[in-house]
Amino acid sequence: MDQFFALGSTHLVNLISYGVVALLAVMTLVTFFVTSDKRLRITSYILGATTFFMIWLLIVNPSGAGVKVGDGKLEVNISRVTKIVVNREDVVSARILDWKEVDEYKPVLRTFGTSAGDYRIGSFKLKNGKKAKIVAVGTRVLLLELKNEDYILLLAPKDFDDFIRVVNESFIEIPL
Repeated sequence: MDQFFALGSTHLVNLISYGVVALLAVMTLVTFFVTSDKRLRITSYILGATTFFMIWLLIVNPSGAGVKVGDGKLEVNISRVTKIVVNREDVVSARILDWKEVDEYKPVLRTFGTSAGDYRIGSFKLKNGKKAKIVAVGTRVLLLELKNEDYILLLAPKDFDDFIRVVNESFIEIPL
């Protein structure tokens, strides 16, 4: 049976996301109702479209992020439109680490992703020079090295301990 573990969010990410959307919504309403100039009306339509785009980008799209663990398969959802499927036989090694303690695996450069505090999702370059796909809230992560891939996976959904238990039962045994 497949089990989905949501990435979750941090307070900082929520404040930024909802703050940007609220600011754009207020700007849109002010330019639409306060102005009568035709050019400013067009500006309010553009701001309205931008507001809806930012709602999708900052709130709706990240809500699909997480990891689905099934029998012999792991599906990493970076967003609602981007996912990576890993089969058991594709894993070279698996271990748990904390990049506060093993800092060679600490993300140092965001190449295509989002990070705020302990929230990280997307593609990153690590301190040791390797590329990584990260879906994590926190610094304690499951590291998966994969065959035939030029990146590693660092995974830490919100309920990390339960996630590790299910991965051990359904996907691959991790040395603790």
